[in-house]
Amino acid sequence: MGERGTKEATEETGQRASQETAENRVKNEIKDMDDLPPGKKDELVKAQREYDEALGNAKDNTQKMIDDVNAKKGIKKDDVINSRGSIDTRAAQGEKIADAGKTPDIPKDFVKEYNKTLKDVQRGSYDDMIDDLSKNAKYKDSELRIKEIRTPGKGKVDDLKQADNIYYPNDKSPDNCRIPDSINADNDFTVQKFNEATGQWEEIPHKDFEDLYYQKYADKSGFTTDKAKDLYPDANWDKMTPDEQIRQWGQRQGEMPTSVSHQEAIREFSTERTAQLAGEAPTARVDGIDKILSPKEQVEAGIGELLDPTQLSMAENHKFAEPWSLGNVHSQSEALEQLNKAGDLLGKLENGYRDMGKVVPKMSKAMEDGLKAISNRNLAPALREAKIQQLGFRNMEDFATKVTSRFEFLKIY
Repeated sequence: MGERGTKEATEETGQRASQETAENRVKNEIKDMDDLPPGKKDELVKAQREYDEALGNAKDNTQKMIDDVNAKKGIKKDDVINSRGSIDTRAAQGEKIADAGKTPDIPKDFVKEYNKTLKDVQRGSYDDMIDDLSKNAKYKDSELRIKEIRTPGKGKVDDLKQADNIYYPNDKSPDNCRIPDSINADNDFTVQKFNEATGQWEEIPHKDFEDLYYQKYADKSGFTTDKAKDLYPDANWDKMTPDEQIRQWGQRQGEMPTSVSHQEAIREFSTERTAQLAGEAPTARVDGIDKILSPKEQVEAGIGELLDPTQLSMAENHKFAEPWSLGNVHSQSEALEQLNKAGDLLGKLENGYRDMGKVVPKMSKAMEDGLKAISNRNLAPALREAKIQQLGFRNMEDFATKVTSRFEFLKIY
């Protein structure tokens, strides 16, 4: 057998192994497979194979970057930009994906180099955005800064000078917005303006800067239509205007310029002043001292209440529904990551209310089992949905609606 024949035989063997792995996964996870509608089993096996392939590619790409760091080559900007998608970013994070479990050998040097490369792109975009924003008559004489929104509840929320997630434009000092110790899938941030009358930093509307940021990020990250088509082939790039392409690129990359009025912004996570509190910031007395704490933090500590559970319910559902509706393996994987986070948050908030003596009905066993099912990253999104349906839910959208609606019920307890 020649070299070409050997290669073809190897590929055929690999394809058979992939098919068998996917078939076994479906067989082990789905009860009463013979009762599935005609063609459904083949559909699930195909989805699982596609998912397994995406996982394998993501791990290979991450390993390539790790090898470059170990060889003292650094990480190329394009490699980081190309890795920004749900499955790929989770692989870089060392998250538990597929049978290998949580990757044990994600070196700290890799995380540091990856984040530094990405932050150079993001902070260069911040600087250029603020330079242009300062030419706007509305902000011409204003002091502006960036606040990156990382894990809610962490960081010095009432520090007016410097905190780990505060970035002052064009300041190259090492203590200006510490580079994170872990890799984040998303980059949500606000622009703040210093109010000399109150001595407070206040968010400005995201509508004033989001388009500007997407343009700057596109420039810094090397956006081209061909590159976008290659990384995100499910989007109809040819039917978008140039501005729509740039926005879609930034969003697919996990960039989210926001403010408290943004559709995905959650009032309960914010420490900004609000009309819901007569123009004041949310505070709570802790150990005899009034501290600025978001409503979420207050509920989790068992010392306060949510301001707008209805808005929280809608925002959490939207974070699932939008990527799920795109229908591809990457977007639906990200949708399930968001829904899984929503389930974790829901449990913490419900327990916080219980700690305050509120009677919060227990989640049904079907919903508990459903949340376990969607968190299983071994399974393709389609296979996780099939498990949800076997628990009695119509589809994944039905399950997500029922989970997120429990946030709204918190207002009656």
